[in-house]
Amino acid sequence: MLFKEFENPEKPVVVLLHGGGLSTWEWQPHIEVLQKDFAVVAVTIDGHGEDAEHPFISIEDSADKLISYIDDKYHGQVFGICGFCLGGQIAVQALSLRPDLARCVVLESVNIASSEKRAARSIKMMHTCYPLLQQRWFAKLQSGQYQVAKENADDFYNNVNGMLVESLENVYRSSLTFALPPQYKNNTAKALVLCGTKEKSSMQESARLLSSAKVDSMLKMIEKARHGFSMKSPEEYLEIVSRFFRTVRS
Repeated sequence: MLFKEFENPEKPVVVLLHGGGLSTWEWQPHIEVLQKDFAVVAVTIDGHGEDAEHPFISIEDSADKLISYIDDKYHGQVFGICGFCLGGQIAVQALSLRPDLARCVVLESVNIASSEKRAARSIKMMHTCYPLLQQRWFAKLQSGQYQVAKENADDFYNNVNGMLVESLENVYRSSLTFALPPQYKNNTAKALVLCGTKEKSSMQESARLLSSAKVDSMLKMIEKARHGFSMKSPEEYLEIVSRFFRTVRS
């Protein structure tokens, strides 16, 4: 994992974790705003983007690496963690292992509906479609599922085109079989769970279960939003998150 630091001395630290198949460019418009009030750390998850040569192993492995980084750099705790999709699952796992790792967490579109069958089907489909990842037209179709901005179209293509088969397999397997750890309810972070009303029913149900799993947790369903709300509407996302951060800091 790579950790790109946007330092802001004496300011609280916020860690950003991107979704599966994406990279830190997902957070570019958010970083520009957040770094005015926070020290921001944008994480490149193993197997993605600039860290594509190091295969993604599992959510658990990534959570361990995140905890080690926060231990070494920030004495074991940061102000906030924002995670989208796979990044949110890593945040959940990390907070389950280290209850006081962050004062607050924002979890967008985090799947906890574990399904071995769905994972097996998706991996099989991935192998069928893998040669198509070399084609820009196919990458464009995929980017629509995440609502990737037009200016990031090349970033998305380069990202998925550069991912190893091993990483793709492990992302699908780990993400689609991820279940909420029982220890998650013990973490002390205030949680904001976000999900779009036009996302899959399994994702919406995951959001409700995740929000009800612990105290100090709230659920916000975003009207008419699909998967990738934070990328489609960064200004609206930042407004919601900044308001949440202010309640934590007050």
